[in-house]
Order: sequence, then structure tokens, then C-alpha cells
Amino acid sequence: MVIFKALNLYACLGGNRFKWDDIAKEQGIIINVTAVELDPELAILYQERFPNDKVIVTDAHKFLLENYMCFDFIWASTPCPSHSRARVYNSKYKALYPDMKLYKEIILLETRFKGKYVIENVITYYNPLIPGKKRGRHLYYLL
Repeated sequence: MVIFKALNLYACLGGNRFKWDDIAKEQGIIINVTAVELDPELAILYQERFPNDKVIVTDAHKFLLENYMCFDFIWASTPCPSHSRARVYNSKYKALYPDMKLYKEIILLETRFKGKYVIENVITYYNPLIPGKKRGRHLYYLL
């Protein structure tokens, strides 16, 4: 069997992670997952759901830059509040610069990463600087 190293950035509770083992099994792959989450409480809950995954509590953006070359597949659900249409259309939210980590990560992976990746975010309130694939309320950037 092939061993596949996967990185799950901004892992939160692991909602995107649930089907990975089923898909890997169908493909005859053993998947080793490293999950990165900044919030220690969320990391504990993730670890309870996925006890076989390695969970690291640290900044996902920094971790990606320092470790992207160690993985075969990367999934990043980058923080979305600063890109969301709700931020602009709901007056209760104060103005905020969009967090450019989203585009930094896309550019890094497009130009340096040899494996496959998915970066997921909301449909933006502005014209996306890098076009993504729309599905429901989300944009996906993938290779």
C-alpha cells in the first residue's frame, strides 16, 4: 500500500476530514494526517474525533511555509471572516482589511508545492484576486 502524507491546516473540529479515510481505503492508500489548529481547545476536540491524526497547536500559516514540502496533499480552510460578504453587507461589522494569507498560501502552493492541494474559503465580497471554483457558498482553489 502507498502511504500518503496529508496536511490539514486550520483544522478546527475536522469537518472537512470525515471522508478522507474512506476515500483513501477505496484508492488503496494509507493516509497519515497532520492537523494544525491554533486554538488548543479545538485541537483537543479534533484529536478526540481523529485519534490517529497527529495534531499540532500552532499558527497554520507559518507551519505551511516551513513544512509544505513534507506532504503529498494539503487542505487549508483559511479564516474567512475578512473575505465574507456578511462583513460588508451587515453594518454591525466594522471595516476590516481582507486577510491576504489566503492569496499568499495559494501563490506558495501554485509555485512551489509538488503535490495536490485544496484551499477553501467563502465567496468573497470583492472580485477574487485569484479565480477559484465556486460550489455553494464557497470558493475552492485546487491542483
